[in-house]
Amino acid sequence: MREEWVCHGREEVVDTFRLGLEQRREIDALEFTRGGEQVVLGARGPSIDAVEDEPLEGQIFNVFTLRDGPIARIDDYRGRREALTAAGLA
Repeated sequence: MREEWVCHGREEVVDTFRLGLEQRREIDALEFTRGGEQVVLGARGPSIDAVEDEPLEGQIFNVFTLRDGPIARIDDYRGRREALTAAGLA
């Protein structure tokens, strides 16, 4: 969604997960799709309404880039097709 929200490296990834735990958003469904070193995570739920001032419509998709196992980068997308395309899966 915004380049400044992209997580680069272990510390930024860990900080993002900590923030997510603090927000305690209600999740109704999760979807995982993997292709090589890319994993797309789709989350849907009533409390997924915005990230900062960016409106969401009850869902968000994250593209996780793995490097030799650990997550090295996270990119956020509003839509499934956009995320799958970014991950090279569409």
